[in-house]
Amino acid sequence: MYVMYNTFFKIKLFLKKKKKIDQSKDPDAWSGHCSYSYLLPLKWSTQMGYYYCVYLPNCWNVRPWQEVSETLMTAAILVLFPLYRAVACNDTWLFSCFLVPALCAITYLAFVFDYLPHRPHQSKDIYLDTNVTALLSTDTLLSKEWNIGSITLPMLYQNYHNVHHLYPWIPFYAYNRVWWHYFEFFLSKGTQVKISFNSLISMPLHIFLQTKNYSMLDFGIPFENE
Repeated sequence: MYVMYNTFFKIKLFLKKKKKIDQSKDPDAWSGHCSYSYLLPLKWSTQMGYYYCVYLPNCWNVRPWQEVSETLMTAAILVLFPLYRAVACNDTWLFSCFLVPALCAITYLAFVFDYLPHRPHQSKDIYLDTNVTALLSTDTLLSKEWNIGSITLPMLYQNYHNVHHLYPWIPFYAYNRVWWHYFEFFLSKGTQVKISFNSLISMPLHIFLQTKNYSMLDFGIPFENE
């Protein structure tokens, strides 16, 4: 488990660095675009494989050989070994009990981490490139807080994904507290609230407040008084 986590952690750091250098090369955008929308789940299922395809050619000559070897070994353990056991040994236990569930998990995580919060994957503005995901309606946020809060656990708190991008040091379980404390500020900056499972229906809410003062939370958020 440590080897798998360590490898994934290094890949993510490497890819985040590439994103900061060139936003157009953001590998997370892989889950956001497809000529046919009904094929998007297939792209989500290949998100981890795409990470490897981007990482390995770029790290081959610039990263330590131990890191490259560890990455290749992890890929072999996770994918090739279960396939080998299924084909050569007629043993489908690893394939059906490990590889298939892992593929389902990758698909779901790409959906809630990459697709829903970033759609339509176009803006580079820190307040516009991610959105908050609601369940059914975004007419009145305070009176219908359940529209967002009710999908917090199923989305693993990524319905408040914009908080993660703005303040990555904040733990995931505090995203909702930050959003509801400062939601007017975020909306005034252009952050959108979009209805889940429907990329065609979105409701940009722009509330420009002239006299609102924002106090700091205990998370060290560097807000300025507006």
